[in-house]
Amino acid sequence: MSALIGPVSDEKLTIMPHTQVYYGFSNLMRTQTEHLRSDLLTISERLSSTTPLATSPLSLSPPASARITPRPFSTLLKDKWNHELGALFAGFGSWDRRVGEWGRSVLYGYAFAGKVGEQTDSPAEPKQQEDASST
Repeated sequence: MSALIGPVSDEKLTIMPHTQVYYGFSNLMRTQTEHLRSDLLTISERLSSTTPLATSPLSLSPPASARITPRPFSTLLKDKWNHELGALFAGFGSWDRRVGEWGRSVLYGYAFAGKVGEQTDSPAEPKQQEDASST
């Protein structure tokens, strides 16, 4: 019986330090978080309740949005660039659809309608020419 109890008690001793380390770290993290939260609250209250001792020069100047000067040439250039890029990507999209339709028609022999993935009622078959002599 003691042969069975010995290994079990040894496992409890080896597991015990791991749980103590975990408990120690979690307790340390919890207390540090509480201290930081209380410090942040006091600092935020002090900043919001006190008035500035001196007026800063930044408060006298207009906001940054008012200091931006309009640049019509750069705006025109950016708009043209965006338009050209949009047209380029739209062209790539249409080429992608057309190549997909062509690949499906080559692989499966179907004639596709205008939309991707739609097929017509009958598969595309080469038209046979009738001999003028047979009629």
